Amino acid sequence: MDAYGPRRPEEAARWLAALLLAAVALLLVVTPLTDVVTPLVAAVVGLDCALLLAGVVAIRRGWVPGAVPWLVVMVASVAMVLVSNLVTDDASTAAQTYFLLPAVASASQLRPRGAWLVAGTSALGHLAHVLVMLDLPASLVDWVSVTAFTAVFVGLLSRAADRQEELLAGLRLQADRDAVTGLSTRRVLDRAATAATTDRAGGAAGTALVIVDVDHFKAVNDLHGHPVGDAALAHTGRLLVDAAGPGAVVSRLGGDELAVLLPGASSRAGEVCAQRVVRAVRSAPLGLDGGGCLALTVSVGVAHSPTHAAGVEELYRAADAALYAAKRGGRDQVAVAVGRTAGPREATAPAPQRATVPLTPTTVPPPTQT
Repeated sequence: MDAYGPRRPEEAARWLAALLLAAVALLLVVTPLTDVVTPLVAAVVGLDCALLLAGVVAIRRGWVPGAVPWLVVMVASVAMVLVSNLVTDDASTAAQTYFLLPAVASASQLRPRGAWLVAGTSALGHLAHVLVMLDLPASLVDWVSVTAFTAVFVGLLSRAADRQEELLAGLRLQADRDAVTGLSTRRVLDRAATAATTDRAGGAAGTALVIVDVDHFKAVNDLHGHPVGDAALAHTGRLLVDAAGPGAVVSRLGGDELAVLLPGASSRAGEVCAQRVVRAVRSAPLGLDGGGCLALTVSVGVAHSPTHAAGVEELYRAADAALYAAKRGGRDQVAVAVGRTAGPREATAPAPQRATVPLTPTTVPPPTQT
């Protein structure tokens, strides 16, 4: 039913509440101006207003209508217009244009299938109205004219809404993708980490976070220029994606720091992934446009939830502390967090020491062109 429902349910609910209030105001203003206000007319208008206000109250209390409620409300609106026009014996142009309102409102908020379904219902309701109230061929002329206008409005509004969604999707893609490396951005990583650390149902092993820092990156920029530095980051990012495997979220945190999130992975799996990253970067120098290669190495910190951290912030702190332990230990190696980091309620507790787990005992010098 999503193909018939609102494009943005929360926003559509607010619009629906405003439309219902406008309909109540219109009924209360227009009805007294009609030629004949009988007890039946007053009862029908009162029932309409009561139903409309009930919908407004429900939305104000947090109800967010989906596809079925939206369609029911819009179809019911067509029925209310039809009954009101028949009861008031009103076949004027103004009375007929009321059939436009449900269709136009649906086109602005619903997906195309839902909008056209409501537009078709409006056309049928209007046809019943003119056939009962008007003689042929005048009834068909009015019906064809209003139906044509309805189709044009629905088509234009639906196309405009589709175009807006395409533009928003493009903007979201740009916001979620780092321009230099092609990796996901920090906010994507944050969302994934929050979801992974707060939902460990089904006996999942937990979540591992691997933070990667390119060794001596400032020297790369100083010696070879920022374009080469950007190429080094993109090259390292591709190696991270290959080493992390499917299911991982590989992201650029900022500067020369990259990260790999491994949902459903044990602490040992995170360490193994980090070791693959270090070996992959060490064994794959960056080829330079002018010839030769640029040797790169990385320092890597690993933390695990719930082993080393309970929440996202603690997980970042633990992995970051392990990363700096790897850098202090000589770079080109992996360090794994030990124990639990101090959370907001443990600010006065002493921070645990981090253990450095190097892949090799050697220290790689700053990268140079060969």
